[in-house]
Amino acid sequence: MQLSSKEIERLKKESAQRSGCWEIDWGPEPMSQGNDNREDQLSLTLVVHQESHYVLEMFLSSLDAVDKGISAFLNATQKQLTLPKTILVRDKVLMSELLPLATALDCEIKVSRLKAIPQIRRAMNRLIF
Repeated sequence: MQLSSKEIERLKKESAQRSGCWEIDWGPEPMSQGNDNREDQLSLTLVVHQESHYVLEMFLSSLDAVDKGISAFLNATQKQLTLPKTILVRDKVLMSELLPLATALDCEIKVSRLKAIPQIRRAMNRLIF
């Protein structure tokens, strides 16, 4: 998913404030994992404000969908009208997907151990199972 320079500038203008550190990660969506058919299984991408544990975006997609990290990030910025100062991701695959957009939006991006998302996933699993 590519954004034009005009869209990038619009996002920067509309999201002039920065809101700390956001974590972004994807993984299996717990409700669909009981299905034996891989086509019915979904991926859940979360965008979470690290300090508050506030879920900015939950994005469902097929397991093999491309650009799901970018889609979730863009949805979060458009809903919140803010951008993070820093984006933390768990793996290099997601970082490479987000790096061009993060750079264009002047957001620092790092591969790091996540704090908020694992806690949120555990809480979701407890509620479901």
